[in-house]
This record gives sequence, structure tokens and C-alpha cells, in this order.
Amino acid sequence: MQLLEERGVSATLHMAGPSCVSKQQSMICVGPLAREEILSLMRESDVLLVPSQIAENQPTVILEAASLGLPTIASGIGGIPETLGEDGLVVPPNNVSAWADAIARLVEPEAFTRAVTVIRRLTERHSASRYGDALLGLIVKR
Repeated sequence: MQLLEERGVSATLHMAGPSCVSKQQSMICVGPLAREEILSLMRESDVLLVPSQIAENQPTVILEAASLGLPTIASGIGGIPETLGEDGLVVPPNNVSAWADAIARLVEPEAFTRAVTVIRRLTERHSASRYGDALLGLIVKR
């Protein structure tokens, strides 16, 4: 948050999860939430941060954010870069300066509008019908 302030970005960070800790007034720990509560918080947010330290295959939270048109910045770890592709911002998991730079980039109106547009492509790439077609293609000889 200090690096964002140094870049002239005023922000409030809402953290969800069982082990979040709020260290300053601009960081609000909401604790563990039910799925609908998470989606509601996402609808009120400008950007989703996925600072995962775990090599996850395809975090559902990224696809849920895409379905809401919520720009996403996520750790370049596990399957996250493959999931986001060109449709979100991928940063090194432990590089605080890179995270602040990515967030600051989305403060610019043109960059934010573009990020909203491109994240929606993720929903198209990961639609249920595309998955179904791909699965059938693996099962059925054409």
C-alpha cells in the first residue's frame, strides 16, 4: 500500500480468506466468505488481485472475475499464466514493486477500459460449451 501511495494511487484493499491480517486502515480483512459474498465483493471492486503462492492449476476465482468483467492481476505461478493468457496481468509472486506497478497501470482510464474488455475474452475461452466440445473431441473419433 505504501508503494501505491508513492505512485500517487489511493486504494483500499479488501482481503478475503481465513488467514488475512489487516495492517493498516487502507487494508480491510473480511475473513472467509461464502461464494455469494465473494461475488458481491467482486462486483463492488475495480480489480482482483490473486497473489497466490501455490502452484494452482486454474483458480476458479479468476474465471469468476472474468465473468463479471473484473480486471485481474495474478501471480505468475502454476497454471495462472496459462489461464489468464493475454487477458490479465501476470506478475512475479513476491515482487511487491511489480504488483504496485500493475495496479498503478490500471488507474489510467484507457488501460482500465482495455483491461475490462480483454478479461471478458477469458470467459469466452473457458465457456462450458468449449470445454464440452473439447472433451467430446477427445472421446469421439471424428
